[in-house]
Amino acid sequence: MRKHSIRFCRLSAALICSVFLCLAVSSPVFAAVIVLDPGHGGNLTEDIGAVYPPFSEQDMDLFTAQLLKAELELYDGVTVYLTRTANTPVTLQQRVDFAKSVGADFLYSVHYNATGSHTYHGSEVYISAQKSMYERSFPMAWNSLQELAALGMHPKGVRVRLGKSGVTDYYGILRIASLYGIPAAIVEHCYLDNPTDRAFLLKEPSPVFACTAFAHADATAIAKTLHLKSRALGVDYSAHPNMQISVPVSIVTIDITPEMLGAGS
Repeated sequence: MRKHSIRFCRLSAALICSVFLCLAVSSPVFAAVIVLDPGHGGNLTEDIGAVYPPFSEQDMDLFTAQLLKAELELYDGVTVYLTRTANTPVTLQQRVDFAKSVGADFLYSVHYNATGSHTYHGSEVYISAQKSMYERSFPMAWNSLQELAALGMHPKGVRVRLGKSGVTDYYGILRIASLYGIPAAIVEHCYLDNPTDRAFLLKEPSPVFACTAFAHADATAIAKTLHLKSRALGVDYSAHPNMQISVPVSIVTIDITPEMLGAGS
């Protein structure tokens, strides 16, 4: 996903940990509906994401999401959906509408990053800046960063980004999901155009190794956040202590209503 010079707010993981962080154990949830959103998807004239040979983001997004779906389905009582199953165009509205239609407990959008500068590398996770959605989505984002860091990815932090209005979320997935009351996160696994991250991606002749590792990290993060367990895998995260946090007042401490959404970005 390309980043443009539009206002955004960044929270570093270290700052969050030292200032706002607290541990809490939520009530166990042993069943969940999870919607995975492979980012982008189109053709040569549509939204194909970042392309830095031999890597194509739309292909890697879909492949990673498919691997992630297969692992999550090994958890007890879990139903998993994909917003797209091929490289065909799907609008942001359609993606979130689908998540709403199946009663998603969480919407997890799978991406890989790119930038014109090579000074950035590592993983970052975007969540909604709106109060209730921020607080509900933060544990997933935090767990995702921790699992990706265990692979060697530099944790860039949990972030929010605001649109031109300075009130609503910049990213449509998060903006619409917030309106529907669906917790959501956009995970940017690594940078396709950065030498440090590419070294990890190129450990094998194809990105299969990296995508498999990323999918497993995502699955573990999701399982920990939603307190899932798997008899097939022999793991039980029903008592996992999730990170909980109140939205910092320096971001946005209101909940967006349908009427306010008209401000857009």
